[in-house]
Order: sequence, then C-alpha cells, then structure tokens
Amino acid sequence: MNRLTSQKWIVDLNELSCFNIENQMLIVFVKKGPTFQGKIKEMPVELQEMSKKTKNGEKYIRNAVIEADAVFFKAYFEREIEEKCRQGG
Repeated sequence: MNRLTSQKWIVDLNELSCFNIENQMLIVFVKKGPTFQGKIKEMPVELQEMSKKTKNGEKYIRNAVIEADAVFFKAYFEREIEEKCRQGG
C-alpha cells in the first residue's frame, strides 16, 4: 500500500505526502530525527488570502496540517505493520 485515499486526503507514501482534494493543499513530510514533520508545500492563492484576512484562517490552515499528519501517520504505520507481518516478525 503506497497510495491511500482517506476521506478528503490522498496519501502517497512513496512521495511522503498528503494532498487535500477539497482545498488543494499539498503537505510533504520531511524526516526529522526519528519521525517526520509535515510542511505545506503547495496551497492555492485563494486559501492563502483567506487565511490572512479571516479571524480563523490561520487556525484552519493549522488544523489542515494536523489532519494531514494524522492521516499520513495512520497510513505509514499500517504499511509498516503489514511489512513486518509479511516478514514474519
């Protein structure tokens, strides 16, 4: 399992990324110590403008990244477990 669609997110474990179908945000995951850190790679200009102009815009963006983290790590660890089971471990 290297690609998974979960509600509004498409997880690509080969590219270490999550793409949001609804708001077109692309979150990439960078290895940082023993884990990964999600960072926004692409975001539509309209969404950037909204995040600056509205009171809850920054919170919306932050929540989207947190949501991407949860979806990504769920898929990542499910794949790790599947691989260990296949290896007999």
